Amino acid sequence: MATIKVTDKELVIEMHGMDVFWALRSSLTVPLEHVREVSVRPKDAHASNMKAFRVGSYMPGYVLAGYYYMVEGVGVNATALFDALEKSQHAIEAWPVGKGSPRDGGHRERALEHIKHANDSMHAAATELGIDPNDKGKGWAFYELHDPEKTIGIDIVGEKIRRIVIEVEGMTPEEAMALIDKARKH
Repeated sequence: MATIKVTDKELVIEMHGMDVFWALRSSLTVPLEHVREVSVRPKDAHASNMKAFRVGSYMPGYVLAGYYYMVEGVGVNATALFDALEKSQHAIEAWPVGKGSPRDGGHRERALEHIKHANDSMHAAATELGIDPNDKGKGWAFYELHDPEKTIGIDIVGEKIRRIVIEVEGMTPEEAMALIDKARKH
């Protein structure tokens, strides 16, 4: 398990005892401004849900620790959202036009305007959140846990590690999430 400390500017995660060995490190520090979101009991705390290359330790029912390169995505997969919009646009562009068409009356043009507006809005939101619209969600995650039901997931932007999933010693997942969220808002 790990303990967390929050300073004015940083989240410090420290491993203890054998967990230093399992996780291949004794601590991990992340600027608070790079913490995008914290969640309780994330699904990816269960190794059976992961598709990843591992640099660390995994003993089913005992420990999941270290670095994992997530080949099917970590956090947001922005590209999938934009691809879905593009497919919708192509489908609308394929609508028949002209006299006698069931799509006559400007429906096609209005639908294309709505798709363009949705695409522009999503790009602006992604930029505001620090998400690359071309992001396929692949990347490094760091794990340090024994019991998936006692974990928090921390999404990170602007760092090599994009996601941290840890079991926090001496705190419930809700308490750990509240501590980090409170520090982020100050």
